[in-house]
Amino acid sequence: MAQASDEAQDPRQAMDDQLQNMAQELLRTADLAALLGWSEFDFEIDRFDPRLDDLESVLAGGRATSEQLSALLAPAMDSQVTLPVRLKLLREVERRIAGEVRLDVRSQGMTVLKALHHLTLRASSIGLLWKLYPPQVLNRLRERRQELAREESDRTAEEAALEEPFLAGQGDLATVKKLALPALERILFGWESTPPADPAVAHELIAAVGMYPGRRAARALGMVLWAKVDPSIEETARAGLASMPEPGREIVRHHLLYHDPPPEARRALLTAAMDLGDERLVPLALEDAFGAGPWAIRGEGAQHAASILGPVLRSGRALAVPVALHVLSQRPPKADVRAAILKAFDASPLAAAFQEGLVRLESGRPVVVPAEMSQEEFLEKYGTFKDRMAPAAFQAEVRRMSAIWEECWHESLGWRRPADVAAESGPREKELLGRLARETRAALGRLAGRSPVAELEREFKVKWMTTPQNDVSGRIPLAIVLDERAARRGDPEDDRVEREEEAAELYARALRAHEARMEEDARHFAKAALQIRPDHPFAKDLLERLDAGIGVPGVDAAAESSSAPRIILPG
Repeated sequence: MAQASDEAQDPRQAMDDQLQNMAQELLRTADLAALLGWSEFDFEIDRFDPRLDDLESVLAGGRATSEQLSALLAPAMDSQVTLPVRLKLLREVERRIAGEVRLDVRSQGMTVLKALHHLTLRASSIGLLWKLYPPQVLNRLRERRQELAREESDRTAEEAALEEPFLAGQGDLATVKKLALPALERILFGWESTPPADPAVAHELIAAVGMYPGRRAARALGMVLWAKVDPSIEETARAGLASMPEPGREIVRHHLLYHDPPPEARRALLTAAMDLGDERLVPLALEDAFGAGPWAIRGEGAQHAASILGPVLRSGRALAVPVALHVLSQRPPKADVRAAILKAFDASPLAAAFQEGLVRLESGRPVVVPAEMSQEEFLEKYGTFKDRMAPAAFQAEVRRMSAIWEECWHESLGWRRPADVAAESGPREKELLGRLARETRAALGRLAGRSPVAELEREFKVKWMTTPQNDVSGRIPLAIVLDERAARRGDPEDDRVEREEEAAELYARALRAHEARMEEDARHFAKAALQIRPDHPFAKDLLERLDAGIGVPGVDAAAESSSAPRIILPG
């Protein structure tokens, strides 16, 4: 939640310090699996998760190092240990140490339980999971191989005869509807070596894959974007991915961030990402357009730049302007690429904003503040300060530079200006925050906003935002604000991330209240978390335990504060 004062203690920093102290202890919990005779746990891994493809490729080479495997497994573990899986794991650890008499084993078990309650703590930092997760991944790989082998062996002679012409790049429209997903998958994967001869048939095959929305179908459509096929076939594949947005985003992002596609494939994949509304890939797309990025083969030339910028700019995504200006200032492209970039922006809905920023950039004024730059560093770099400067002149220069700071786009604010962030508040959010400010002043009087009552003011604001304020629906102000932001933003992923962060903070507060034996507050914050995310498994579990009068594992004995982010409120 928002800072009431710069002097107020930041609970996130305190928690970061505690987790740093726990780091070695968490690594040692790898011994817990052997001590408990525990070798299996179901992490509910999808057999067609794209990360399993990567792991299988590395293992098939026969020369995988432990560093390579760790680099593949850690992000996969962090992604696949969802909140429901995390809670299931917590309950299993609790069950296994319930009757344990060895003090060292109980101590390690309690460390794991405490870590699992810190919902923003990465699963890959817990040693125990490194003993349970890799074996299950290998089991899933074996199961997938068995499933694919079974599909192959169960294929009848008639089905094989239907499929063979398509594998050779031919086939006819009449038989497309008779093909099942495994056959369609084999055909689309085969296009990388044998492109389809008839675009009309290819369109029908892709449409048939779209009838099976999910990871497996998205995986097959994603491979089409690597193949050298007719542009109209690429377009149909992108439309198929857009029809299944969640797995579509995952597959496209995985190809771009974890593989090394050549420029042609990147153009197709980045266009698909823009069709899917994946704003988080806009900076990566612009880097590629400018001839930069993390890939082995850089994109070059005006045509490459134009083909990537077109899909980004057609949608009018505002962050394209500051990102482009920032890349221009850091890595100026060649003359022909620069000309193509300027031409693309001039023809886009963002022309005026880009031109205004470009004029400022070319005049030597700062336009974008990088995420790693503090305001003090900004003043030192761009300000004109001299030794023994008169106080009035010093203050005037600070005011001038502060105004320029406000005019700049800030990477840390999602490539927005500070004023833009404030202006994005909807009518309900403005109304509720206005009421909050008035009631805070009324409750705290003239001390409101001053450091002696900073923590008290912060707690007042948090309680107010998580308590229904005469709303007939019974909704808390924070839930109303998030609903309005979601409707205005129109990006389901950003909404999901924000809700998870807010719910994690509320759950952490509920645990701290329970630890302090403030059961009413514990129920209050757990119920508030459920308004933010109605299916929140940890909040539900806490309420059930409170109702049953049983303890919370890893909290009652020696609870820790939360590492969760704070709810964003005005200071």
